[in-house]
Amino acid sequence: MLVGKAYPPKRGTVQAIDVMLRVGAIKKVLRIIGDRQWMGSGLLSSDRRTEPKPFAVMDIVYERAFGGIDKESGEFCKENLAGKGFVGKSSKKVSEGIPLPNIEDPANLIASWRDHPKPVGFGFYSKAWMPRAAYAGTYDEKWRKTRSPDPPEDFRFDYYNAAHPDLQVKGYLKGNEEVELVHLTPESRIRFHLPGISFACTVGKSFENNSVSEQIKLNADTLCLIPDEKRFYLMWRGTCPVQNLEASEIKQIEIETLTLTDKSESAILILT
Repeated sequence: MLVGKAYPPKRGTVQAIDVMLRVGAIKKVLRIIGDRQWMGSGLLSSDRRTEPKPFAVMDIVYERAFGGIDKESGEFCKENLAGKGFVGKSSKKVSEGIPLPNIEDPANLIASWRDHPKPVGFGFYSKAWMPRAAYAGTYDEKWRKTRSPDPPEDFRFDYYNAAHPDLQVKGYLKGNEEVELVHLTPESRIRFHLPGISFACTVGKSFENNSVSEQIKLNADTLCLIPDEKRFYLMWRGTCPVQNLEASEIKQIEIETLTLTDKSESAILILT
């Protein structure tokens, strides 16, 4: 994910600009367009729009992407309830003044108010939006009687992936990928590598008067970039089974940091 803004080159103003986020082999380009509206109302004139207003900086947020709710028809965009520009299929016309989205896919630009492109963006994708919401599974009477409070049988762990579907990685990040940002900082283009850090994790557990140590595999499964603050964070995740959720089974976690230069540091967490 990336939380940030679009910046035209040389701190000027533009009507539209393409921004790019690349992490390793994964690349995504967005077209950022100034504010504009549909002109006229009716079937013949509704595809006309105002010229985009120039902008000097723009937040890349889903509120500016395609989506939203059509109050006239009562229909809504299942992929982005917070966006703008959505007109329901049952609507007969588009009303004058309805805003178009500021963020589009340059390979699938909106040509008509009838178009319903997939909303695009870089930020955290809501649990309530499709396709993520569908991964939560089916909560019906059968689930209530046979599974509750456990997740339903068709629950998928994809539900916990907060990245936009276009930015989801197959498997895991290696943690040393090259990152390139274009028009996402005032410098126009920056390029750097992720630090190449990995971790060795040992968990000390105690149950039924037995003490054991278990090696836990940690994977880099989340990267969030915050260009305006000149920082990013990586999250590693691992799974450690426990016998009893009520007991204080895990007593100690030891983390050793491994780098590509073979230097390492370790830290021990004592749980009380």
